[in-house]
Amino acid sequence: MSGRALLYLRSIILVCALVGAAGVAQGQASTGELAPPEPVRVVQIGALTKEEASLRRGLELGFAAVARRRVEASKDGVNLRPFVFEGLDDEGDVKKTAALLEQRVGKGRIDLVVGSNLDRLGDATVRKLVAEHGLLVFGANGATSERDALAPATLRASLEVQVAALVDKLIQDGCERIAVVVPAGDTTARLAATKALEQHRQRPVALVSVEATSDGRLEATQTMQKNPDACLVLTPAGLSLRFLRRMAALRGDKIVRHALLNEVATQEVVTALGDAADGTYFVSSFPWPWLGTLPISNDYRGAVEAASAPAESRAGAKRSAEARELHDSRVFEGFATALLLERVVDEEVGGGDVGTKLWSVLSRRDGGFDIDGLRLAWPKGRRHGASRAYLSVIIGGKLDFVPRNDEASPAK
Repeated sequence: MSGRALLYLRSIILVCALVGAAGVAQGQASTGELAPPEPVRVVQIGALTKEEASLRRGLELGFAAVARRRVEASKDGVNLRPFVFEGLDDEGDVKKTAALLEQRVGKGRIDLVVGSNLDRLGDATVRKLVAEHGLLVFGANGATSERDALAPATLRASLEVQVAALVDKLIQDGCERIAVVVPAGDTTARLAATKALEQHRQRPVALVSVEATSDGRLEATQTMQKNPDACLVLTPAGLSLRFLRRMAALRGDKIVRHALLNEVATQEVVTALGDAADGTYFVSSFPWPWLGTLPISNDYRGAVEAASAPAESRAGAKRSAEARELHDSRVFEGFATALLLERVVDEEVGGGDVGTKLWSVLSRRDGGFDIDGLRLAWPKGRRHGASRAYLSVIIGGKLDFVPRNDEASPAK
């Protein structure tokens, strides 16, 4: 398994009073005597206040929306299983991951572990716990290869699909000397990039590997020596930003376009590159959630607004935080994950064991799931639910949508 394909376990928060209230109300609504149905316990382990905060926030919003719907259903006598969503902050330390997971398993059952882009399954203790307790690792985040049969199931499109979308756009823009920057030892990212370029009868003008501890200086120097007109940067967020800062210092007035995975925060790229950030592309597996082209976009907007104070009492900082959530596709991804799990439990699993049934449910439904307009499918055991990629670009220091022929451009 490559470093990019290793696990994606991730952060969380206890969703709550609403969930508990929904469970009690549902149990009583059926007969007035029945105990509440067994909850589905979902745990996210990760760096909750760092790079994994966005997905955590989306899961929190999604399960809160699910809880509200269950409260409403209980009023009509519909008995649905509640979700309990819990967050364990390991601060990005795999040793803490193992200890936290072990402690949590000792306290009681977990049905699902949802994930992140940190390599937590590389730890033997984590692997042992997952194997012993039958926890299903369902990776909501991270870019994994379509060739990796051991990668966790994910909502995202494969790394190959995402990289191909970036390369296609750079070629369309007239770029002819594309450098490729990958994590050291990551043959999966290297192969995805070279194959995407081969489709256009091109080869990387430079193929640069970056060590995890590098400050980016050497790699940026090696890249600029090849005189690229674009860089396809497939490293994790921290490495990408260090590399971009070094590139900005070296290239002077030369224009070099950049294309990045969606793990890198837009504002950090703008800060690193200044005006040179304009024209930088990002790839995502999901459409812009605030365009309103899908019903789930409206669900998402409503969830963000419901979690905020009334409009008349919001401070500027509160409005700014809400805007960031609304425009962050990683928050949207967490929200969509919660709604998918709701659909699977309600339509397929019922009162059964979610951990042992989820993957079989996903993989046997060739038609997939329509989550309020968002189509996700895992046919024939494919590990990736999305089958296409969406691009956005920095213009004037802000992110803008790059529409395809079948998509509406955002209103100006």
